[in-house]
Amino acid sequence: MRSADARGTFDNRVSAVYARLPIGIDDPVETLIAIHEHMDQLKASHEIDASAAIVGLGDLAPPVLAAALARTLVHGQEMVQTIATNVPGSQVPLYVCGRRMLEAYPYVPIAGHIRVSVAIWSYCGDMYFGITGDWRGAPDVDRLPREIDIAFEDLLKEAASTIG
Repeated sequence: MRSADARGTFDNRVSAVYARLPIGIDDPVETLIAIHEHMDQLKASHEIDASAAIVGLGDLAPPVLAAALARTLVHGQEMVQTIATNVPGSQVPLYVCGRRMLEAYPYVPIAGHIRVSVAIWSYCGDMYFGITGDWRGAPDVDRLPREIDIAFEDLLKEAASTIG
């Protein structure tokens, strides 16, 4: 959602798209490339722009209408069970009452048919993941953080072997 000229601007740029995850690819680099290419296709198709316009209507509509729109979007998507979002955070230290913020873990609530949410936030060169799950709908959600760690380790190994 953020254009090159909007980098460094701290505001919300919200959109929603249905991204396919290439779960059948074993190679971590090929998986990353497939995800990147698919997201580029979605961006080029302007599906993200249309979604942002719909989401943006909530800012203009009266609260009752905005709530009805939100319920329709959440409950009308029975096929969607997982959401992921990434938000670029500050790359310079932030302070509150003279104390430096060391870490921050994002949180995205789950609602409707959503069973797992993954929020990714960057801060001072690090990435933080916040994972929220419904144990009844996703009883193995505790595996997700470990699998994310394994995927990053695989990518780092691949990068190290390519460089060295």
